[in-house]
Amino acid sequence: MRTTILVGVVMLFCGCPNTGGPDSGTGGGGFGGGIASGGGFASGGGSATGGGTATGGGTATGGGTSTGGGTATGGGGGSTGAGLFTVDTFAFYRPRLISDGAGVLHLVFNTNTSPSTVQYGRCAADCGTLANWTFVTLATDQFTGSTRLVAGSDNRLHLLFEITRTSGPNELIYATCGSNCTTAASWTKTNLASLFNNAWNSPTWGAPLVIDSQNRLSFTVDQKIYLNGGVAMATCASNCSTLSNWTVGTISATGTNTALAATGTTLHQIIDNAPGSGNANRLAYRTCTANCLQASSWQELMGFYFVYDGAQPLAFSANAQGGLRLAYNQGASDASEPPAVRAQDHKMLQWGCDGNCLQSASWSGFVTGAVDDGKNGLSMVSLGEASGLAVSNGGSIVTRICTGSCLVEANWQAGELDTVTALSAEMNPFTYAQNSCAGSTVVNASWTLGQGAIAVKPDGTLAFAHTTSMLRTCASSTAVVYLPGFGRIVYLP
Repeated sequence: MRTTILVGVVMLFCGCPNTGGPDSGTGGGGFGGGIASGGGFASGGGSATGGGTATGGGTATGGGTSTGGGTATGGGGGSTGAGLFTVDTFAFYRPRLISDGAGVLHLVFNTNTSPSTVQYGRCAADCGTLANWTFVTLATDQFTGSTRLVAGSDNRLHLLFEITRTSGPNELIYATCGSNCTTAASWTKTNLASLFNNAWNSPTWGAPLVIDSQNRLSFTVDQKIYLNGGVAMATCASNCSTLSNWTVGTISATGTNTALAATGTTLHQIIDNAPGSGNANRLAYRTCTANCLQASSWQELMGFYFVYDGAQPLAFSANAQGGLRLAYNQGASDASEPPAVRAQDHKMLQWGCDGNCLQSASWSGFVTGAVDDGKNGLSMVSLGEASGLAVSNGGSIVTRICTGSCLVEANWQAGELDTVTALSAEMNPFTYAQNSCAGSTVVNASWTLGQGAIAVKPDGTLAFAHTTSMLRTCASSTAVVYLPGFGRIVYLP
């Protein structure tokens, strides 16, 4: 069961221990009891057996349901700053949303148009209203995309994005900014394309760019289809606007969709097994503690894998205690998989490990949510022992939150942040689509929500960003046409 919240609930997201038991509540300020206190959300999905037998891949079929408590309406007074609003930028696409150590929110997205732009937004406080955000365009070219964004312990921002052209060279841009980042001139840009012989593909899902405790940057690209290719990693320890400070190595012969996380100076990777041509059918976990540009430095969890069709979104994070959290939609599994695994097709799986993650017994997982959850996007964050997800399924943006003991499905709670119904009430899809029909009548028009991103501030405040788009049909044609939409931001202090 899910509770529709649409910013009407305080979501206290804290790594603090829950001292009052699973059903305790603290009440207090804002709109209500808050997710960390047990009030407000019904726990989503069915309870699970812990998963991870033989084939991995989530043979956590579970039994029974867990319903949890109703809506959260109580609480004391005071302004919360919570809100949901539209970013009125046409073709808002692939948002990346983070918080720095000072609690400032940073948003990067590109526009799904041509010419295309890369835009950056910043908000320091009361981020539930558009007026408190400042936006700036960082780049304009024929096509842009594949944005990735992290902040260091010094709060310096590090951004990757691509520029692609139908004629002329493509570029892989590293951009960085230490202050006054809503001024475009404050960003220093360096083209990293030559590191990969000007031939690479960026993963569709996973956005693999991380910064470790020593502010070393690492990211991966896919070069399998190119000569002597594979999954390549680039790293830089300092002064990364200087091209020569980056070093590159091939770390895997296979893999297309990958995700990275860092604990201290240790890197963790989730990677699929896609060959040079053909599709993946599983994910694997790997880790590296030193010399990580050498393939031999990576250790892989052997004899245990996560069944995955190679096309669906995935999200991966590490918490301060060294625990790992993984979520993905399984998609359609191979016919050779056991019935218990195939029963999970098109469902979302969550897996975790709290230590000794190269041992299969350390991993447990469960199936959760509704069919197709996560198919339109997944994003994950961790803070202390807590973890949170933004789950996109087309019809809604759902958050799943756990504040402790997150390997247990019953400790996760779920709620809808935004829905197609709510958006349609604000912006009639037929009205929005009418000008696209060149004088003809709109026959069908419906919104879709996707590409949800989640960020958490150090105080536990949560923020989300996601895209809107539309499918419409005009009377003059039977074609179903995609129309870009706008961005939406949800803020829950």
